[in-house]
Amino acid sequence: RFVNETGDAIRADRANVAGTVLIRGGAEIRGTASFVGASMKSGFQWMDLNCPEAATLDLRLAKLGPIQFGDARSWPSQGRLNLHGLVYEEITELPWLDWKNRVEWLRRQPEEPFSPQPYEQLAAVLRRQGHERDARRILIEKEKDRARLTVRWYARPWNLFLRLTVAYGHEPLRAGLWM
Repeated sequence: RFVNETGDAIRADRANVAGTVLIRGGAEIRGTASFVGASMKSGFQWMDLNCPEAATLDLRLAKLGPIQFGDARSWPSQGRLNLHGLVYEEITELPWLDWKNRVEWLRRQPEEPFSPQPYEQLAAVLRRQGHERDARRILIEKEKDRARLTVRWYARPWNLFLRLTVAYGHEPLRAGLWM
């Protein structure tokens, strides 16, 4: 149990860990688990937590080896997952973890300010792992979220046109269907 409901329950900013950081198996965090700028060469696991809605996970600017997140029941609540600048080598495959679950994970970040980097990082990792189609879907969802959060009312029709015709440029062959 790590408890500091008004601040940092775990603070490992800029830590350099040669091994793996494991937060799992019924761990309870009430407060912020801060790993800003940390380096974890062998990886990071966040799985099977008790009361994950009471935790904030801050991985901004961290550099990780493989990462593994449990199912949505272990994720922090909406707005309590900070991933801007996070770089990781791979995401551990779990049978239930499809592109829709991965997008839901990214959407747990604060909406303001919108950060495209976590979407692009995930897409790059998926592409390296041979999941090209999932990577494209992640990038399309990035554009949908960006539009929902940042595009002004007068640009929405053009944005919708790009989404329907070429999926924001990620599926250019769709244009042939329209022709």
